[in-house]
Amino acid sequence: MRRYLSKAFGLVLCLGMVSATQAQHSIDVEKKTQSGEWLEALTAYKKMPTRKVTATTALSAAKSAWALGLVDLAKKEFDRALVLDSSSAQLSTESRARIYFSRGAIELQEGNYQGAIVYAEKADKLVREAGPLNSEINQLWGEALFKSNKPQLALRKLEQALTGVSNEHAGDLHYSIGSAAMILGQLEKAEDHFTQIPVRHVRSALAIKSLGTIALENRKYQEVIFWLNKGREEYPDAFLDSWVDYALTKSYSSIGESQKATETATKAAAMYPPSDGWLILLQSISEQAKWRTDASAMAQLGKNSSLNEGSNGH
Repeated sequence: MRRYLSKAFGLVLCLGMVSATQAQHSIDVEKKTQSGEWLEALTAYKKMPTRKVTATTALSAAKSAWALGLVDLAKKEFDRALVLDSSSAQLSTESRARIYFSRGAIELQEGNYQGAIVYAEKADKLVREAGPLNSEINQLWGEALFKSNKPQLALRKLEQALTGVSNEHAGDLHYSIGSAAMILGQLEKAEDHFTQIPVRHVRSALAIKSLGTIALENRKYQEVIFWLNKGREEYPDAFLDSWVDYALTKSYSSIGESQKATETATKAAAMYPPSDGWLILLQSISEQAKWRTDASAMAQLGKNSSLNEGSNGH
């Protein structure tokens, strides 16, 4: 009898150790994910028996996988977390919304814009109150609509995202709104949002180029010159572009600075191939500006000659 009790006690002790080990693995996955030790978190996760995986553990694994760029694994674990939660109700409403948002973000990155919209809708149903998460969901939704060639609908969602937007996402949001407004011909709105993008933001160079484009469309040539020269000064690589030289040549020519137009065209000819479309256009503009300057000089010379002859006649 004592022998059987001893065996039973040993079995209970063993099971307790296994349970404790499995619990430890679960805690490790979540802690390591939170501390940014993503590879270690996935290693601990793989040691867990499938039947012992919880919704929170799967969610942590998904976050680690996404952080490491393991997109397929991240999608699999995000989906597993939702399935497990459907029976355990372990996750909060916000956590479920963030899973849908994350899945939508992945679909957007992979070019599945309709899929991104579907997940954004699911997340939106769970988060109705204004705040950073609601803003991120609307921003995702709007960007997916924009990529789906639906700028009007996109602009509406993106503007909704302004309510509660965090400083971290404000620059990207202003750029997205500006881009949608620009396509719709709402140039004043586009300009307003492009100018709100922080200096040295990842979108700053594109925003400055867009501001130059808007100024050119509105024939505000001094502004074109200001924005494009500023862009070349701050982001030289991003502005090594024949269109920039075309816009500058046209602007200089339009305000009567033919020498600068000629100088810009000469520098451009040394940088771009002769077949470049913008180069051909800017050279034509430069020639016209030079011709006008020469014609004006000849006319003034003729006028002066006439005045001198008249003076001599008296």
